Amino acid sequence: MTKALGNYVAGDRDWFTDYEWPERPYLMRGKSQAGRTIAETYVPDAFGVQLIGPRHRIPSGSNQWRQEPAPGNRTLLIHRDPAAWFAGPLPEPLTLERAREDLAPILLTNEIADDAWKQRWAAAPPRQWPPR
Repeated sequence: MTKALGNYVAGDRDWFTDYEWPERPYLMRGKSQAGRTIAETYVPDAFGVQLIGPRHRIPSGSNQWRQEPAPGNRTLLIHRDPAAWFAGPLPEPLTLERAREDLAPILLTNEIADDAWKQRWAAAPPRQWPPR
């Protein structure tokens, strides 16, 4: 299994956040794929190390995170207790819960995912098959 390094996992399995990650009470399984269309403002979950773009609203007031500048006007958000995230196959539950609370303003939710899908299909409806 690969480790989560950012908004997505290092590797070629972008379904990681739905099937090998603790359940997210605010986002049903499968809906994180809608995040691809709005990844500039929302993230699918909290991770121990996350690359945050210039359009993400980085929460302030938490001492759980260290911020380092990254190329492209981005920020590397690094949790201050890496062992809580990377010592085992999954992060410690309390650490993940607190991180989710901190990052709640930028977490992708069911409502945001549903709106993204609706906008996507309104802009480019799926082709009918078979073609007429």
